[in-house]
Amino acid sequence: MKTDPEKQRGNRPVGKRFVPGQSGNPKGRPPKHECLTSLLKEELEKVSSADKDGRTWKELIVLATLKLAMKGNAAALREVCASSDINKDGVVNVLDVQLAVNAVLGLGCRSGT
Repeated sequence: MKTDPEKQRGNRPVGKRFVPGQSGNPKGRPPKHECLTSLLKEELEKVSSADKDGRTWKELIVLATLKLAMKGNAAALREVCASSDINKDGVVNVLDVQLAVNAVLGLGCRSGT
């Protein structure tokens, strides 16, 4: 028993077949929707309305991380060490962190002692 080749599995109807020389997806890939990462990056670049010095959220987060590192927070110390070149051997000197905090705050090279 032979079946019609138009009705066999895998054969598209005549009007639905691909045209030679034409892309299989002529409309292209649909546009990307906003993802959480891109929205977060956008927000971090904005100036914080709560900060009277006009710093961005990113600057405030860096400052907060440095302050936590100064207090001895291990996670903050790891982040500071990983994100900077304070000491290439992996040892973070608290005085170096304090100098970095002072630089961010605009206090110059004074130490807190």
